[in-house]
Amino acid sequence: MAVMTVDRIALHYERSGTVGDPAVLIHGSWSDAEVWVRVVPALSQGLQVLTYDRRGYRESHGPPRDRPVSDDASDLATLLKRTDQYPTHLIGQGYGGIVALRLALDRPELVRSVCAHEPPYVGLLEDWEPAREGPMPPTAPSQSEDALRASDARGPAERASSGPGPGGRGPRARTDVTAQRWAGYGDRWAEESADPDTRRPDEGIRSIDTPILLTYGEIGPPTYRAMVERLAGQLRNATVCPLPSAGRLPELTDPETFVGVLATFLLERDVPST
Repeated sequence: MAVMTVDRIALHYERSGTVGDPAVLIHGSWSDAEVWVRVVPALSQGLQVLTYDRRGYRESHGPPRDRPVSDDASDLATLLKRTDQYPTHLIGQGYGGIVALRLALDRPELVRSVCAHEPPYVGLLEDWEPAREGPMPPTAPSQSEDALRASDARGPAERASSGPGPGGRGPRARTDVTAQRWAGYGDRWAEESADPDTRRPDEGIRSIDTPILLTYGEIGPPTYRAMVERLAGQLRNATVCPLPSAGRLPELTDPETFVGVLATFLLERDVPST
């Protein structure tokens, strides 16, 4: 694993694959770059894949983020420039999808496309109408927000400690260690959740011309489908795709389906087949 250092920030990253367009995988709030281990082998057959730990995660470090979304997008822009990994396809899960959309807005010259799985813009559900839109978790905005935040807090660590080790290989203990590490990211999650930019997207997002794929898992909380569909309504060039057998972490729990959906979308952008 290599490291990029600028000012007081050090980001650890790893590259895989030597053909095709650049692609960067952005992890969410309760995980780190290890969450991608089950999709990198397939993606790197047709893409030059870069995975990295965001600031404050695993071995990456730096000063506290005043505005986490903007700061993480800026960190990523610097990483892309330093590694000559642009223009790139951005693939983000959860909060990582929010960072990807922020970068597409702030630095469109660095971005070829965005794939975002369930970016948790909880503010998009403030006026949700259960009678018209179907059964979902509690309807009061504060209650819905608490339920969604709690789901984010529990999900990744629990999923990491169930089933086979990363990539379907190795002893269960490896995922237990991973889950324990991920469970220690609570302060980062709190920092990110407090950022107003994680509640709802910037108004400028309506001007993004970059092709965007939004996905949601059909076996996860239905609130995420609602958020994804409402977000798509604010974007010029968005495609929505459900993942029938996935939830919050398709890259970990259903990697083959997830890679297939990504490959189909990216093939339309002239990316070699995986």
